[in-house]
Amino acid sequence: MDALNEKNRIVAILDEHKADDIVSVEVGEFNPFASYVVIATCLNPRALGAMKDILAEELEKDQIEISVSEGEPDSGWVIVATEEVIIHLLLAANRRELDLETLLDQLAHRIGKA
Repeated sequence: MDALNEKNRIVAILDEHKADDIVSVEVGEFNPFASYVVIATCLNPRALGAMKDILAEELEKDQIEISVSEGEPDSGWVIVATEEVIIHLLLAANRRELDLETLLDQLAHRIGKA
């Protein structure tokens, strides 16, 4: 599966299972580890843990290998990565505090890609 289809499948899984405020950013021009970053908000730690498990199950069905799975739901931030996509699942407060979208935008502007 190519990077775009993989990203689209991940976004579809998150949307189907009620993740909030799903954003995907193409980062291949300035990130040697992935082509896309997907960020989504979960309502509470329990939902965060469930979303991590759902992603693992659904991606396995699609034969998309997870290379990294880090973080505990109680921390408010979980990272799941495939070969092409890095997925950040966050609680709303953690997402506001980290503001990953702004960071990615600033990186893109620094290298003249946005």
